[in-house]
Amino acid sequence: MTYPFPEHVLPALVLLIGTLTSQFEAEVPGATLKPYMGYRTHTEQADLYAQGRTKPGPIVTKAKPGESNHNHDPSRAVDAVIVCRGVKQWSVKADCDGDGVNDYLEMGKLAERLGLVWGGRWKGFPDPVHLELPVGTR
Repeated sequence: MTYPFPEHVLPALVLLIGTLTSQFEAEVPGATLKPYMGYRTHTEQADLYAQGRTKPGPIVTKAKPGESNHNHDPSRAVDAVIVCRGVKQWSVKADCDGDGVNDYLEMGKLAERLGLVWGGRWKGFPDPVHLELPVGTR
């Protein structure tokens, strides 16, 4: 069963995502931030992990079941997509406001200023839609 944001997400993370959404939308005209996934079960994580390995499609995660912060209940992680004039932007090259800076980088910098970990900085397998609370934060 998929639990959409904010179900089964730590309240502190829900508040920070709300703040991030407001700040992002103020700084990137024409764009909105749409959180779409918080908690996911181990079965859902296994299904995502299989993609690009034993199931068709690109690899979308390196985390096996139990290795993702999405697998905690309540979740310590949220995925959010940028929406530009009503269209979801999955490309890391999205630049809704035309300022020459990709919108996921703008989102990530704002998230980091709020104390969140942004998956776009991960070495080896960056995940620009991923946001999470730092270890030890409740």
